[in-house]
This record gives sequence, C-alpha cells and structure tokens, in this order.
Amino acid sequence: MPFDLKSDLFPPGTDPADEAVFYPLLLDTNYRESGWAGAFWALLAEALFGFFAFRSWRRLSGRVDHPAVIRAKAWGDLAVTSAEVERELETAVRVKGGGWTLTQNYAVKNARLSFDLFRLDNLVWVYKKTIKRRVYFFIPAGTTYAAELNFSDGQADVTGKQKKVDELLALASERAPWAVKGYTDDLAKFWKSTRAGFVAEVMKRKSEGR
Repeated sequence: MPFDLKSDLFPPGTDPADEAVFYPLLLDTNYRESGWAGAFWALLAEALFGFFAFRSWRRLSGRVDHPAVIRAKAWGDLAVTSAEVERELETAVRVKGGGWTLTQNYAVKNARLSFDLFRLDNLVWVYKKTIKRRVYFFIPAGTTYAAELNFSDGQADVTGKQKKVDELLALASERAPWAVKGYTDDLAKFWKSTRAGFVAEVMKRKSEGR
C-alpha cells in the first residue's frame, strides 16, 4: 500500500486494532482493455449497420436493382413477369419448403430478410444433398436434407425434411424433364469448371425435347 494512502487512511493516533482489520491490497487491473474491446465491437456493429443500410438505401432509391430483379428483367417485361409471379403465388402453388415456394413456373423465396426468384424453365441440374451432422466429430446429431436447384442464371439451396425435399425434387423433375438429375463427382467438376458448357449441353437437350 502506498505510504501516502496509508497515512490518509490511518492518521496518527489510529487505534492499531482498527488498522489491523484492513488488508494491504494492490488492485491489478486494466480498464483500458475492456474499453478498447467495447469500442471495437461498437465500431464493427456500426460498420455492418452502415453497410446494409447503404445497400438498402441504394435499392430503395432505385440506384441499383436487387439481383432477382436484374435476373427477371432478362426474361422480358418486368411488369408482366411480376404480375405472373403474383398470380401463381395465389393460384398455382405446388410445393412449399425451406422458405421457398415452387409454383407452376417459378421458384420464389420470400422470407423476412431475403427474396429470390428463378424460372423453372431455366433449371439445368437438380439433386438431393444429405448432410449427417455430428457433435465432437463422432456423436450423431441428426441429418439435414436439401434440394439443390441449379439454374442457368443462379442457384437455390432448399433445405427441409426429407419428404418435403423429395416433393421439391419430384416437381422440379416434372417441370424440367430436360434437367440433369442426380449428383456425381464428374458432374460437379463439369459444373464448376465449365458452367457455360454445362448449361449449353442441357439447353441442347431441351431444344431436342429430351
């Protein structure tokens, strides 16, 4: 205990019995570390908020389109496509699962924080993905199923219960009989290395009615 602090706490004439109940302690702490850590996380949160707010502002102000809108513009008149999608969501829903809705002609994702849109007419490759989850690398913790829908202009990963995933895949196969079905390492390699070639082969099958 510093001498000046001790003299302030125990001025001359202090009863030794009173002084004896105090323990000489040195508090070893660094309040700056927690302060800097708090400042870092606060700045990170503000930066993330600013990034997403700026992106949302650009879309709301019309300065940049949502990726799904850009995709839909390539299909033709955007107003006609929008009306058709809305009509099918009301009258032609076939399967729902994993946040996605498959109608007669579209795959639509309309969740709280995300939106996406694809045409089943552009479907080129579909397969079922099964992921066995484990805790500590060896304790089984269940199985996750997903329908991988690969389009000529994007990809949809639809997770859900096995029965629902099977329904999604069955509908996709029905609506796009030309699409490649199932997964192999060779198909994955072809898709990853030459996606344009993969799409061209499937579109050729489609035009030939296969």
